[in-house]
Amino acid sequence: MTNGKHMQALLDPKNDALFFSGSILLTPLIVAIYYLCTAVFNWEPQQTVSVIYFSYLLCFDQPHIIHTFSRAFFDPIEWARKKYLLVLLFIATVVLMPLYFKLGYEDRVIDIIVFYGFWHVFKQNIFLLDLYQQKCRTFFWERLLEKSMFYFLFGSWFFQEILDPENIEQYVIHKDTTEAAGEILLNIGLVLFAIFVLKTIWQAYKREPVYWSKLTFICAILVNYIFLFLFVDDYLEASILLYLICDGIYHGVQKFGFMKLYYRVRFPTEPKKFQNWLLVGLIYAGLALPLFHFLPLLGEGGRLLSSTFIGVVIFHYLVEDLIWKVNKAPELRCLVE
Repeated sequence: MTNGKHMQALLDPKNDALFFSGSILLTPLIVAIYYLCTAVFNWEPQQTVSVIYFSYLLCFDQPHIIHTFSRAFFDPIEWARKKYLLVLLFIATVVLMPLYFKLGYEDRVIDIIVFYGFWHVFKQNIFLLDLYQQKCRTFFWERLLEKSMFYFLFGSWFFQEILDPENIEQYVIHKDTTEAAGEILLNIGLVLFAIFVLKTIWQAYKREPVYWSKLTFICAILVNYIFLFLFVDDYLEASILLYLICDGIYHGVQKFGFMKLYYRVRFPTEPKKFQNWLLVGLIYAGLALPLFHFLPLLGEGGRLLSSTFIGVVIFHYLVEDLIWKVNKAPELRCLVE
């Protein structure tokens, strides 16, 4: 690491700890709520997950999607750069979603939401890590080590828990295969994590700069995956939907923190932009979610119309992969300067 600052935060140390690292505390909170409702109050597990899921969508998931659209559609530079592609993607995912459902592809669309959702959350973790690495001027070999830990531990969790045949019965995947792959990835990831810990201790001993915001972010994400991997499945027999909530809730808070950074550096003369878009997101969630659950009660037409809500989620996945390419967007370079 080449510069001499001991604190290279994206927002500031306090807000980085709150949004980017501390957000993972929501994972054990969700698990605790689930355990309390099912083990103490004897709620049905499926009912409990449904209530938690609706609350998660209302307060975290849908508002963060609207924040994403604020960049795609209301940043004049980005809109001018990608407007035709964004319109085509919107048509392909939102406008045509009722057609996909009508043709019988509903189950496959839901699969895309679930599996792409986990990858989407992981990609944001890699994106934030990359911002920290650029901010801290991290050496190449350290970048490789840090990102490799993320990939191997995420891959291990994904193979052993998410690709468990009990979760995806419609696919032919042998449990022995997924468990063996997961074990291999886990062992490699833990070795890399041990190297990372020893490297950090050595740097501190040599009085080299320690970038605490980046360090706590890395540790928080890795501990979160280990927690999900070792605790949730073994002790709670959790459904894949609970995994999605646990993985998505801190992702939403991280996105709130990142959007605060984006608005601050991209629109410095509009200090209320984050709060305004958060309000828009909450209003959208408050209107869209009841409609999504009510429309199917009206019959087949209502069910098909409600599918556009799912299309919005997939559209936002694809948009996220397009609009945050810092090295290709000069107006975003200030995020890491």
